[in-house]
Amino acid sequence: MNLKDKIETIMSSRLTIVKEETPVSELKKLFKRRLIHHILVENNLGDIKGIVSTEDYARVSGFPSTDDQLLAQHIMTKDPITINSALPIKTAINYLLDNQYRAMPVIDDKGALVGLITPYDIMSRLMADFENKNLNSERVNRLP
Repeated sequence: MNLKDKIETIMSSRLTIVKEETPVSELKKLFKRRLIHHILVENNLGDIKGIVSTEDYARVSGFPSTDDQLLAQHIMTKDPITINSALPIKTAINYLLDNQYRAMPVIDDKGALVGLITPYDIMSRLMADFENKNLNSERVNRLP
């Protein structure tokens, strides 16, 4: 992986987005059904207002009547910092490390939401590159 490559080359573009009024019970179902760890939260105008992680859900899951009374807006991290898809991967790594973020919404030059970047995306790319390099070197080593 070249750290100068754009964030858009490794970000997740399949997003799960809910409204602020979405009950926590629905978040639980989405996390389980889609095997994801982050859900973006938008207002009625379609503006991203927050992000909910499985960790956020876990913090409130033991509360009585949680699933019926708590909404996404109650447990979300409000106003998440976004990052531009055209910036280098190195910039994303620095933001994630410096701020201990586990996910950042990714926007394009017009401010439209286009993805989400997580440490998992970065590690997946690193591992794929490592395996490709080893696979290629194994092939070379096996030649007579």
